Amino acid sequence: MRMYHPRCRLLILSALLYLSIVATAYGVGGGEEHHYPPKYQPLRGGYYPIENLNDPHLREIAEFAISEYNKIHDQKLVFQKLVRGESQTIAGINYKLVIEVMDSSSVNSGPISYEIIVFEDLSRTTKLESFVRVQN
Repeated sequence: MRMYHPRCRLLILSALLYLSIVATAYGVGGGEEHHYPPKYQPLRGGYYPIENLNDPHLREIAEFAISEYNKIHDQKLVFQKLVRGESQTIAGINYKLVIEVMDSSSVNSGPISYEIIVFEDLSRTTKLESFVRVQN
C-alpha cells in the first residue's frame, strides 16, 4: 500500500472542504433555502430599494436635481420630502428618487411629485439624467 505525502493529504482535505462549502452556499443538497444572490432582488434593471431615506446625501442629490431643473426651466421648485428611492451601481451610482416639491412661484401650489434620476460617478460628480412629473 502506497502512503501519500502529508502535503498531498492536506491538499485533498482542503479541496474537499472547499467543495462542501461551495455546495452548501449554492444550495446543493441539504434542502435548506439559501439567500444567494442577496435577499433583495433588483427591481427594474438592477435597481435596489434604498432603506435609509433620511440619509443627508440623498437630500443633497435631490436638491442638486431641483437646482438643475430650476436653472433649465426657469422654475422655483423647493424640496419638501423624499418619498422613496432606489439605487443602481454601474461605474458610479444611479439614484432614482421620488420627491415632493412645492412651486414657490405659485401661491396655491400643493405638493408636486417628481421621479428624478441622478448619476454620481466615482469622483462624486453628479449629473441630472431625468426629472419627470408623476401623478400623486
